[in-house]
Amino acid sequence: MRIYLDTCVFQDLKNEINKNLLDIIIQSKGELIYCFSEAHIQDLSRDKTDNKFSDMAFMETIVDNNCFYYDKAFLVDNLTPIEYYNHFDWSSVTSATEVLTNVSEDDIFSELFKSMMSLFSAIPLNLKKLIPQNQLPDNMPSHIKNLLDVSNMGEFMSAMTNYSDKLTEEQKVFKEQLQYLHKSQLNNYLNSLGIDGYDGQQITDKERFRTSYANYYLKNTHGKGKYRYDLYLDMYNGLEFWGFVQGKTRKQKMMNMINDARHSFFGGFCDIVVSKDEDFINKTKFMYNIHEIQTQVYSVSEFSEFLEKHNKNSNKSFIDLINELYNEKTQSNILYKINEGEKHAIVRKLSNTYYGYFNAQLNHSNGCIYFTKEKHLFGTGTLIVEIVFCVNQLVKELGIDVYSRGEWINDELKKDAEKDWHGRTWVINNKLVVDLKFFDKLYIILGMAHKSEK
Repeated sequence: MRIYLDTCVFQDLKNEINKNLLDIIIQSKGELIYCFSEAHIQDLSRDKTDNKFSDMAFMETIVDNNCFYYDKAFLVDNLTPIEYYNHFDWSSVTSATEVLTNVSEDDIFSELFKSMMSLFSAIPLNLKKLIPQNQLPDNMPSHIKNLLDVSNMGEFMSAMTNYSDKLTEEQKVFKEQLQYLHKSQLNNYLNSLGIDGYDGQQITDKERFRTSYANYYLKNTHGKGKYRYDLYLDMYNGLEFWGFVQGKTRKQKMMNMINDARHSFFGGFCDIVVSKDEDFINKTKFMYNIHEIQTQVYSVSEFSEFLEKHNKNSNKSFIDLINELYNEKTQSNILYKINEGEKHAIVRKLSNTYYGYFNAQLNHSNGCIYFTKEKHLFGTGTLIVEIVFCVNQLVKELGIDVYSRGEWINDELKKDAEKDWHGRTWVINNKLVVDLKFFDKLYIILGMAHKSEK
């Protein structure tokens, strides 16, 4: 299973009082695969000292080299945090960081907003056309009225810089703005904006809401669309403005909100996301819900409880997997059925997850039984480290296979690049054939041995 820890969790794990949890996390590695993303490194890159490198080294003790990043597509690479930091060209963000070192504390947020102008200028937000100034409530603060006199998010951010000198460490003006927006009736204008499936309090039609909310941010792209990464960030950052998920206004900082969206996106490629930030948890749950992503979002205490239960079940073996065939609960837990002409199959949910991967059983009309992974995440791909772990665990239990293949060999996939990965094959008691194969995902396949097989 893939685990994604928020930056704040890594920071807390460095504290001696959390040593017990850290030890449990380290011990769980293998079946649980801890990943990091470019968002973690962007968080740490704000640190002007060399402390960020010790933070990256600490992070590596948990995440190894399981690196996620985005470059016109979701990518996975075998890079440690420090290697990714050195791999990335930071010159594109140097100007923003240099600005921050040369401004007073009162001007920090002004400069942050300016540095984000290129991101927001492409987002349509024609509020001055939708909400004429003479129709605004009399009790609306004047600086918020100015914020509504815009035609795109870039102008909205420019309007914010006009009063950024009033911001304090408590961000009283920003807090006042969010408090008013939370209490206002902007939801009355959602239908005019083309956002449907939301009644002002909750989603009433998930598909309509997801499609219309996404289409709002796809306007003015001239049919070119957006990378799903950019679209997800737009939708996440819009949750606060439209009041779909109202955060704690005292805590809101624009840069944090933007990077939280990145963490939320990359977390959707994992089985579990862990954070101590309540706002991040609520917004991420909302986004995963509308996208029907089955990633679990846990607080630190909830994750601790998960680890405790996981450790009790971590000794599950191949025999336990076979016994799922006779587990009444499993056999009655049908996820869905497949009917394609003469071929048909029944997919059932297993009572446990085996080798950190297999959570479903598929009985096929060809007479074979397939164990695989059934979970709707942002990506359907399988990590090499997941394959490596499954290969080595099965070799430990079943020994070398019928073709004398044993534990994983470095660069094994590269050696098999011109043909399908060989996988592993065992024959048990000259009757049962056990194949570990990779097609669209990883499978353990059970079939009956033919006389010609060993």
